[in-house]
Amino acid sequence: MPPRGQSLMKGQLRLVPSPLENLNVFSLVTFQLKSLSHRSS
Repeated sequence: MPPRGQSLMKGQLRLVPSPLENLNVFSLVTFQLKSLSHRSS
């Protein structure tokens, strides 16, 4: 059962890569914004 669930999870991740990529980009942008604000202050 556990390995089957893992394979299902992997399949879902492969099916929906756009939302995950958007989250990654969003986190990167927020990190850059935070560093910029820290530099300006």
